[in-house]
Amino acid sequence: MGTKLDMKHRERSRRTDDERRRRHVEQARRLIFKEGAGINSEHVKRILNEESLVPTRVSHLAAK
Repeated sequence: MGTKLDMKHRERSRRTDDERRRRHVEQARRLIFKEGAGINSEHVKRILNEESLVPTRVSHLAAK
């Protein structure tokens, strides 16, 4: 999975699943699925692009 330096970088920059991240994903999903916004619309991009998020829920992750 890459060099030792790559692995160190991955460990240091690991994302955490928190309320803020889930809230942004849910906002984007609501815009896409309930309000008909396109995935590439400015509204959705504004919510997701800052952290390079995608509007996907991951069911096996539980909030701590």
